[in-house]
Amino acid sequence: MSTNANLNLNIDVNDLVKTILSLVQRIGRAEFVQRLLHELENKVRGRCDILIISYSQLQRCQNTLLNSERTQSARWEQGLDGHDFAVFFFHGGMFDHGGEDGGYINWAFTGGNRYPSPWGFHDRDSYVVWANRTNLVGGNGGGNDYAIYFHKKTIDRIVVKKDWDRGKRIHHVAAIYFCFRNIGNSQQMIGKNQRESQTFIFQPNDTIQRIGVKHEHGLINAIKFYVRNSYDGHERESDWMGGNGGHEHVFAESPKGIFGRHGIYLDSLGIFY
Repeated sequence: MSTNANLNLNIDVNDLVKTILSLVQRIGRAEFVQRLLHELENKVRGRCDILIISYSQLQRCQNTLLNSERTQSARWEQGLDGHDFAVFFFHGGMFDHGGEDGGYINWAFTGGNRYPSPWGFHDRDSYVVWANRTNLVGGNGGGNDYAIYFHKKTIDRIVVKKDWDRGKRIHHVAAIYFCFRNIGNSQQMIGKNQRESQTFIFQPNDTIQRIGVKHEHGLINAIKFYVRNSYDGHERESDWMGGNGGHEHVFAESPKGIFGRHGIYLDSLGIFY
């Protein structure tokens, strides 16, 4: 992963900011950030990834990212109102920001997609995590992005909601609930709720080592969790939670979280590692 991804890009963020603000007499900060992201994406043309995030989201974080050579600053200003942003250029990964105010729900954008906060609204600690990201497994559909980051969280249980597809005569994964211990927003869900469910109970000191999925026809049919107990070294795995059919894929990387897209069912799934 490059640590100096923007050195050869010949991009001056402040020049772009001046151009945007000169062309539009009145522009809200959300529209400003979207326009800035669009202009930057045209400049880099896929050579690196871009993240724009509010300085106010980062001010409580203990990190050195704001002083790194891959970072530039931007400022939206209209009259007496102003807001500062950090612009990151990086390769092969993505940032997840956690905090009491919900992180990505406010002013963080990456690759043109806005992710929900993987941390919940009431975590005590605010910090930035850089995680590599696998390719997605499954289909290309789904109208909603999702991301849940469980690294260094204590999981109590995972509940997989499934739904019967009469046309294809198979169960698909409709939703996944992550139930955590000792955080404010203890239950975080991706997908859409259904009645049928399977539950995998975690023991103290259990951590997820691998994740497997079964997929077919552009949908996620089932998911399996492989866990290891750091206290006694015992390894175990869940059943296939969801349906039984589909192509099996076990991610080789040790996961820190999952992301993807969903509609009625989970269309795709990848992992942060």
